[in-house]
Amino acid sequence: MCARGRRSAALCACAGAAAAGSLLAAGLAAAALPQTGATTLIENKEHFSAWHRYLLLCTLPILASLVSLIWTQESPRYLLDAGREVDAMMVYQSIHSSNKVLVCGVAVAGAAEYRLGELALPGKRRPPALHHCRHSVSMVCYIRSSNKVLVCGVAVAGAAEYRLGELALPGKRRPPALHHCRHSVSMVCYIRSSNKVLVCGVAVAFWQSFFQLFSSTYRNTTLSLGGMLLFTMAIQYYLASYVPASVVKMDSDLFEASKKSYGNDTYTDVHYNTTLENIEFYNMTFNKCTIKDLLMSHVAFKNCSFNNVALSNIKTSFTTFEGCLFVNSTIIDTDMEVGRELDEWCTFTGTIIRGMRGGCSRHADLTSRLGGMTAEQSYVAHAMFVVMFVGLLPSSMRPPVAMCGACILLSPLVYIAQSETALYVVEAVYRFFIAMVFYSVGVIVVDTYPHNLRCTAHGLILSVTYMGCAVVRGAGDGGPLVSALLCAALAAAATAAALAANVH
Repeated sequence: MCARGRRSAALCACAGAAAAGSLLAAGLAAAALPQTGATTLIENKEHFSAWHRYLLLCTLPILASLVSLIWTQESPRYLLDAGREVDAMMVYQSIHSSNKVLVCGVAVAGAAEYRLGELALPGKRRPPALHHCRHSVSMVCYIRSSNKVLVCGVAVAGAAEYRLGELALPGKRRPPALHHCRHSVSMVCYIRSSNKVLVCGVAVAFWQSFFQLFSSTYRNTTLSLGGMLLFTMAIQYYLASYVPASVVKMDSDLFEASKKSYGNDTYTDVHYNTTLENIEFYNMTFNKCTIKDLLMSHVAFKNCSFNNVALSNIKTSFTTFEGCLFVNSTIIDTDMEVGRELDEWCTFTGTIIRGMRGGCSRHADLTSRLGGMTAEQSYVAHAMFVVMFVGLLPSSMRPPVAMCGACILLSPLVYIAQSETALYVVEAVYRFFIAMVFYSVGVIVVDTYPHNLRCTAHGLILSVTYMGCAVVRGAGDGGPLVSALLCAALAAAATAAALAANVH
């Protein structure tokens, strides 16, 4: 739990963690996975085990977060509701002491502090024990304020003061959140078997809090915050699909433009032992040639003749032999099959075909490369590091309306960017503003809604946002012009929702 003035800083720490996670994922991918399609095809077994290692490494932070639940304190509101007043008071004491900002041992004037108003219980009749608990906390605060000796408005060092340590509760170990999580699961199983009415009561309470979000008090706030986050995140998810697709299209166009063609010629005693890629042979004659120990990617042989040619130990991708004639040749230990790479119009005279290793029915694209995806993640990570520092500024200097409006101004760059690096930079700049909106909405939800509606509001807004983003991501690539117009329209809708949120 954080005091109101420190929530933005806490979310900035989350942005820094996200940036570090992106860099870690990109670094692990660069270190553990094959970087090109050729290396993937050559070491296909190693490729699969590399992915296994990569996924296991990526799960380590998740395991660490689960273990950290052992030292995470439980919510005091949950403890009070469960009748554990002593544990709740200990958590209140910890929150009160941890949210005071000290400079040289003296509390700073106006330091952010978690007040009892923010720790209020749900609006229902409290049992006497909870009432006395709240009264005790009020008395503690009153004793602390009344026992300070002030000289010229400054507390005298060593002045008699009732400290929370002197009012300490019985020395009982604070139960961790993981213990209560396990206890809650056990209780749910017990309730389910012994008293199903209580489970129904919990469900009714949930739906009551859910429908409260659309009451006259919070309806406009819920819709405006949800719309602002939905439209901005839709831009991010669309760009996450559009940018890689555009980069692949650029690479494909460049690859097609660099295609080489050889025709109407005769090669004699030529030995091929290096990769053949992006080549077309037509009406060629190969006499006493050797083709072995190599990769052939995007190679086409059309109406070619092979006389006394040895083909061995060859791996292929998008390679075809169309209407070719093989005379006294050998095809040994390859992944080429008659009827697939060797089409039905090929003729074999005195040719030995042996040791065929059936390849995958889906051709491996050797033009693929992992470097583009890792570069994209590194650009995004740098943008998140910038978010971490800009988020420390006061909220008045980074209003959500300005962040959404900046996304409108960026939309022409989606159309202008025509290179791989330019697309990555545009996406990273978009990510900066979208992340600022994302974390701002999180702070606004906590500041606006009462404590019993915050989690429900945040969960509802995020659920609707991610469902809408999934639809946008699956919409496909509409080209630079359509993509720029779509980003502008989504940014304009987000700006309108942000303006509505400011009004309310």
